[in-house]
Amino acid sequence: MDLASRYKGVVGLVFGDNASPNEDSYIQRLLDRISNGTLPDDRRSAIVELQSVVAESNAAQLAFGASGFPVVVGILKDQRDDVEMVRGALETLLGALTPIDHARAQKTEVHAALMNSDLLSRLVKSLEGSIRERIVDVYSRPKSEVAVVPADLEQRSGENEKDYINRVKAFIEKQCSEIQNLLARNAALAEDVASSGRNEQSQGSEQRASTVMEKVHIDSIKRELQETSQRLETIKSEKAKMESEASEYKNVAAKLESDLKGLSDAYNSLEQANYHLEKEVRSLKGGEGPMEYPDVEAIKEEVRKEAQKESEDELNDLLVCLGQEESKVEKLTAKLVELGVDVDKLLEDIGDESQAQGECEDDDQ
Repeated sequence: MDLASRYKGVVGLVFGDNASPNEDSYIQRLLDRISNGTLPDDRRSAIVELQSVVAESNAAQLAFGASGFPVVVGILKDQRDDVEMVRGALETLLGALTPIDHARAQKTEVHAALMNSDLLSRLVKSLEGSIRERIVDVYSRPKSEVAVVPADLEQRSGENEKDYINRVKAFIEKQCSEIQNLLARNAALAEDVASSGRNEQSQGSEQRASTVMEKVHIDSIKRELQETSQRLETIKSEKAKMESEASEYKNVAAKLESDLKGLSDAYNSLEQANYHLEKEVRSLKGGEGPMEYPDVEAIKEEVRKEAQKESEDELNDLLVCLGQEESKVEKLTAKLVELGVDVDKLLEDIGDESQAQGECEDDDQ
């Protein structure tokens, strides 16, 4: 018996053999149940029955070779999530490609001469495009409609809002980095699997994967640098604004200090005037009769009231101004503390400058 007579099934297409009408009709009914059936259990039963028939009958192999390959390819392409259907399709395909005598021999035996290399190459070429597209689709795009809420996104007991926001922000940044790395690895893997499987190209695949990873890493570093630059510019502008406000408050404080000094001088002048008036009153009391005394006391009281009223008005105005400036200084201090500025040292520097200016004015006088 020659190779053509022993190897039925799909080889019959090559050598011109024909299947019987009964086998043809039976195989067609099974294929129709598999491809057009609506009940999953009936379709699985049909694929199991087809597998058994193809493994035992040369005529069934021939009939399957005539019209069964598109059905099997459709299962492998469109129904890959159904494990039983995929396994049945692969086993049916293996049975169709295996001669009956070879299938009944020991599984450990290898009959390379029984395998038609031309037929297998045709089958591989017909499946290559579909398998390549499916591999690229699986590894380049993640599954959709999969909602998983990590536990890290939930606020912990006793955790304040600021710590929770910082923790969630760090978690999201980490997830973004991992997703980018995963997409890069999947893209490199899909490219390697879809390309030729020769061993000499493995080094080039590793180099492409490394290049993709380096590109993702460089893009991540660029984004971090850009964000850091933006933050730095914002901090610089805020610092300049705070320094401008500090300079304004410093000028206001110097003006208030000058006003306070002028008020103190005016108060001292009033004290001196009051002292002179009292001295004159005492002299008048000693040199004049008792009739002059009531007039002197009235004059003294009137002058004192006027001086006291003027002093109180000026003090009230000064206290109001000081209260307003103190509120501004407190706000400025809070902002400077947020920026990390040592407020105490800044005040010491202002005091030293004011003292130096006072000493210069005293030297000039």
